[in-house]
Amino acid sequence: MNRTSKILAILACTVFAVGCGTSGSGGGGGGGGGNVGQDTNTGGGSDAADTTGGDNDTGGSTDSDTAGGTDAGDKCSCDGKECGFIPGCLKSCGFCTDGKACNTANKCEAKTTIQLKKFGEWCGPNKDCQPPPAGTPSNSTAAAAYRDCLNAQCETNLCNNNHCSKLCAIAADKKNNVSGADGADGIEDEGANSECADAVDGPHGDKFACVELRTEAEVAQAGSLALCTPYTTWKDCKVDADCGATETCRLYTIYGELTSRCGPKGKNPDGKPGAKVTQTCNNNVVEGPVAICENNFCTGLGCTSFCNEDTDCISAPGACKDSKCPNGKACTGDADCSAWKCDKGVSLASDDPTKFNICWPKNCELDKDCGDDNAYCRISYNGVQSPEGEPDPDDATKTILPGWSNICMSNPPNGAKKGEKCDPIGGDEDTSLPACGIFLCDGGYCGALCKGDADCPTNMTCGINEIPFDLDDPDDGINDVFLPIGRCTPTPGKDGTCSSKGDCKEGKYCKLYESEINLPAGATPTDYKYTLNGACITPDADKKNIGDQCGSATTETGLGKLCQSGVCLNTTNSAGQAQPGYCSDFCGAGKSDCPATITAYGQQYKTICRSLLWAWNGTKDPTDDIYVPLCLPTVTTNSLTDCGTSKACTGANEACLGFPVASGPDKVAKVEYSCMSVANAPTQADPNPPQPNKNVGEECDLESDYTQCKTAYCLESDVTGKGYCSRVCNEDTDCGTGMVCDKGHMMIQRKDPSKAAYMPICKKIKSCIPCLYDYQCGGGNKCTNIGSSGTLANMRCAPPCTSDSDCASTDGGSKCVAAKDQDGKELGHKVCAPTCK
Repeated sequence: MNRTSKILAILACTVFAVGCGTSGSGGGGGGGGGNVGQDTNTGGGSDAADTTGGDNDTGGSTDSDTAGGTDAGDKCSCDGKECGFIPGCLKSCGFCTDGKACNTANKCEAKTTIQLKKFGEWCGPNKDCQPPPAGTPSNSTAAAAYRDCLNAQCETNLCNNNHCSKLCAIAADKKNNVSGADGADGIEDEGANSECADAVDGPHGDKFACVELRTEAEVAQAGSLALCTPYTTWKDCKVDADCGATETCRLYTIYGELTSRCGPKGKNPDGKPGAKVTQTCNNNVVEGPVAICENNFCTGLGCTSFCNEDTDCISAPGACKDSKCPNGKACTGDADCSAWKCDKGVSLASDDPTKFNICWPKNCELDKDCGDDNAYCRISYNGVQSPEGEPDPDDATKTILPGWSNICMSNPPNGAKKGEKCDPIGGDEDTSLPACGIFLCDGGYCGALCKGDADCPTNMTCGINEIPFDLDDPDDGINDVFLPIGRCTPTPGKDGTCSSKGDCKEGKYCKLYESEINLPAGATPTDYKYTLNGACITPDADKKNIGDQCGSATTETGLGKLCQSGVCLNTTNSAGQAQPGYCSDFCGAGKSDCPATITAYGQQYKTICRSLLWAWNGTKDPTDDIYVPLCLPTVTTNSLTDCGTSKACTGANEACLGFPVASGPDKVAKVEYSCMSVANAPTQADPNPPQPNKNVGEECDLESDYTQCKTAYCLESDVTGKGYCSRVCNEDTDCGTGMVCDKGHMMIQRKDPSKAAYMPICKKIKSCIPCLYDYQCGGGNKCTNIGSSGTLANMRCAPPCTSDSDCASTDGGSKCVAAKDQDGKELGHKVCAPTCK
């Protein structure tokens, strides 16, 4: 089965109850709706083919304005509610029983008090009835509640594929409805006294017949499961051209098998014609105007259709003129100018042997590869589930590695054009700005995938974004692969380079972004590919400054939710619910780049400069990670006295703390030192908390909710779960008996030691201290794995050695053995591997 077949099979299984081996499942998260599989609407609002998510940026390397996700907050509380979904979040408050239905106030009422839709009318997701997240099991409570709220919209108590339908009993089935020959065909005979004859004119017309969904064997064993189904002639078809002018080639389930037949052209609830192949489809009013495919064959990628050749998938007839597509791509026919192609031999259900030819998006790297001027190249993962790759199904001698398999997609209806302002936070209630292609709205401006600046609008620059993937099954919470991809980022009025606003001319702002390292001619390539660069740009009048509120949970609209820097922090609370965040700014030179104070959430704060992880340089190796230095708020009770020289503080309850200032792995990092309060603040739960009272070298509790060490730092000891108090230092004499000042300790490590951020700190040089890297051990000790591999690894410090005799005078094991990493691979040197508690 090729990749497309896998995708379609997944999509189909959210809808086809019979094809997927269940007689009453329906969609648990695809948005197709209904309990009984028939006709088709595979998802509408959900995209099983794109594993990267929606417009929300990923991984810290991208514009952080979009952090915060769905605006849940207090709106997700079910207090005073009995049923239904709550606008703005995905939580269900339950579903109604005893013939009652959920009203707009989330109360169960008798159905007669609610305006129900008639058989044949449109039904589907709305603000009071939202599907649970994609991947939710169809037998879960959330999926059942969603089906119930869909069904409750209809007089028939059954919403199936976006119209009110009903189960039925076939009045007569003695003739084949196409050939007229004697014999049952699973379709109610034309002219029979049908239970389906009273439909109103809806999205699929008003002509319905009772159709058997189960196989003849299943009917004999378990009884009939028949559904009122829209139809015209029932003629077999391979493409739309096989049908009449008012028909389209649709997918049906008849006698338990998938088949393509001529049926009615779908129309939208407002009566306008349905969308055609490649065009955007949507069945969820919360996500935009409802757009039904005219053949009701909607995938999360858009409307597809059956085909024989690529010409059946043309989205712009007559586009190829003078051997060129509208976007300048060379062409010999209109099929070259289409964003989609005919993918042949596709399975639509895992247990149905029938193969179909389906229109499917072409693969691409850039927009220009799509031909169609109304199409864009959309990011899409290739689906490989192993970091080491998978065998190529078309060539056993090759391996397919994790990577991108991007696809051509139609632009959103009335969407933003490249370089224009766009909706920066998809999925919230603010629609003041037009949408942009998924993943392409960066910093509130619509861009494109890119390889260089020439692929971007004039007000944008090609930057790098990295997407992390945890490919373990089940996920172990550790990312295995970090895939970079170029995306246009806004840099209006770009003039000069910067690491903070202070590097720019008056009136300009600093925009930082990840990019490839440009080596001078003749230079030796480094072990890393990407770094953090900055451009001085013209600020946007709508965006916010440092300390201002930002994110999806603010009351601002459009670009007012974003920060000039592109970094919005603290956008979720401890429960993961969205809350207003605050804007930060960059401090490439250190705290001198930060204002002395800022006002955030109506309160004044002092500021420090500290670097946070931004991206991974495409590897799991932490020595090439990219960091971003940010101005962060701290309470005004901190004196912030510079203690870089003495490494000590004289203020009451203050200790000297180090803060790293770093960016790309090719740039020198440093540590700044400030005096900070270590006093434990009173809380409502504990108005009189214990205060730090332990000195350097004394045991401390690593799991304590309170700071115990007077000097702030509690380091892991050789006994699991135990720690010891430490401090930043200049010399061994700062550390007391049994400890040394480890000047090789790195807060941010680098392959090139001259680029690392060093923070000397007092350490006990002992075996068995937990570690991940050698520098954490100090005193020349090395980090080795004394456990198994992966999640069972046990990394501990151990003395180095070359032979067993070297171990006799150490606190390590008696044998000199090969040091190993977390995966159990030998590191090329030996240690006296200890037995640790």
